[in-house]
Amino acid sequence: MEFSNDFIVPTDIATAWTVLTDVPRIAPCLPGATVEPADGDSYRGSVSMKVGPIKVSYGGTAAFRELDEPARRMVLDARGKEKTGKGSAAAVVTVTLHEASSDKTRVDVHTDLQITGKLAQFGRSAMADVGARLIGQFATNLEALLAPAPQAASATDREPSRNGRVPATSETPTAARPGSDLNALALVAPLLKRAVPAVGAFTLGVLLTWLVGRRGTARSGERPVALP
Repeated sequence: MEFSNDFIVPTDIATAWTVLTDVPRIAPCLPGATVEPADGDSYRGSVSMKVGPIKVSYGGTAAFRELDEPARRMVLDARGKEKTGKGSAAAVVTVTLHEASSDKTRVDVHTDLQITGKLAQFGRSAMADVGARLIGQFATNLEALLAPAPQAASATDREPSRNGRVPATSETPTAARPGSDLNALALVAPLLKRAVPAVGAFTLGVLLTWLVGRRGTARSGERPVALP
């Protein structure tokens, strides 16, 4: 099965490349994932998802076939197996960055996926739909991560209250919270009407975790994503 997705990163192409290959910074944008280095440019990754009473976990490795910074292109070979079953997944993921404007970058992701076991019964259209939603959430978290922190108003800029006191400044929350648990119910709600479980999101989540894992060690928690 082949999938193509794209999203916009709100920064210039050089910065986008640097960010997308910075594991400690980018990994929290994909909730519930774990990435750690193996040998050289190889990495290990895992993702867990709970669908009703069934918990599915994948563990695998990935290595770059190509990492061409001048061309803004990376090709990743990823392979994984179910930790408690006989299913497997293998994918070749090609990512290309394109300059959309001086301060925006388009990221194209093409995935050639082969699966066996429990996940093989689910159709391409369902997995493509869920994968697009998952990548959309990743892009939203990434945009929030790159957004400049709002500056708090100084004491001289704040108006005094009626009693003459200047109100205290509270910490401004960030635009989003990368690293929080993935809302699997919201992610797959449209697919539930077609009686398709959310395992497609799990598989593509593994691939996306491997996609951003190049150097360093990043852990964003190992709690499984739960679907009531």
